[in-house]
Amino acid sequence: MGDRRVKANRAQADYFELLVAQHICHLYKIRFSYSKDLATLLNKILTVPDGANRLKLQSENFLKLAPKLKKILSYEISKKGKVIEVIWIGRKLTIKTTSDVDAEHITHKFTRFSIKSISKNGLGTIKNLGMKSLKEYLNVDFSSGYKIMWQELKIFTKEFKLPNSKLKKLVLKKKGFLEFAIKNGRKYQSKLN
Repeated sequence: MGDRRVKANRAQADYFELLVAQHICHLYKIRFSYSKDLATLLNKILTVPDGANRLKLQSENFLKLAPKLKKILSYEISKKGKVIEVIWIGRKLTIKTTSDVDAEHITHKFTRFSIKSISKNGLGTIKNLGMKSLKEYLNVDFSSGYKIMWQELKIFTKEFKLPNSKLKKLVLKKKGFLEFAIKNGRKYQSKLN
């Protein structure tokens, strides 16, 4: 049963990502190219004893986030033009992006969403919402963890006076710094999950 549950957990996360992709397509009248994937995931989740409850939970959580998705995209459209395609990155490993769903604009710029499924026992994020919205919509306060994460990065890099925005640029240029930041960030991401 353990392996089946792990696969259902992954399917549940993918299902949530596809709910986001489908919603964006619906908002902007774009063809949703992942209907078969969504159906496959739905069937896979239903194979576990609590599958129906998992689907219900993901759908309810998605409904809480849907209005914020529209706000984000409305802002992005004002800067980048209309959305012309929605791409589900899913489990494809790529160095170019950490996003799960990309909305491509007519200008060939992207709005990228990195999505974490929200389970019954844990917390999840949609990074584009930001910490303020995480607290408002999901009652998740990560501000103290966020400060500690940046402080640990400043200690590692020995760059105590740099603002976070400049430190981020420095980290992206130096492989050792980037490796530390990724490893350290995963520790905090697992706390959010």
